[in-house]
Amino acid sequence: MRLFRIIVAGIALGGTLLLAGAPARAASWSPYNEPNRLSLSGGMYDANDDEEAAEFHLEYRFRKGWWFVRPLVGIMATSDEAFYGYGGIYVDVPVTERWIVTPSFAAGGYDDGDGKDLGHTIEFRSKIELAYRFRNRVRISVGFSHISNASLDDNNPGTEIVSVSYAIPFYPWHPPRRR
Repeated sequence: MRLFRIIVAGIALGGTLLLAGAPARAASWSPYNEPNRLSLSGGMYDANDDEEAAEFHLEYRFRKGWWFVRPLVGIMATSDEAFYGYGGIYVDVPVTERWIVTPSFAAGGYDDGDGKDLGHTIEFRSKIELAYRFRNRVRISVGFSHISNASLDDNNPGTEIVSVSYAIPFYPWHPPRRR
């Protein structure tokens, strides 16, 4: 539990320092007008069971999709050397101009390393997160994920992850226009 608190404090401090140096831009919010995002997260893997580990993941969320559904790709690693590479979809649901709920679903390949055996190489992740969106389009969020193999194997223990994420706008091909 102490490791989890250290991780959360480090992410909060790093995010605060990055936000302090980021230029603020006024923009009206629309789920259809959001940029690509690069998200760095840290948290507690297997938060509901006895094989707790630190969890880190890097995720790229695409701005273009199909109507309001958009694709994402990511990688996750734990302090127990478990690894999960995945691809899936997400939806931004605005609660207010600043608060956004984002459900997502992904499928990918899992290697348990020295960590928890989830029963199969193919695993599915469902996630819900609550994000605060700053004027410069940076987001800080808290998320809850569940990973399991959907009974592809008789052994299907599943795991839960509680995480904190810092997501920045990412413009690799089309930078924003200066006003």
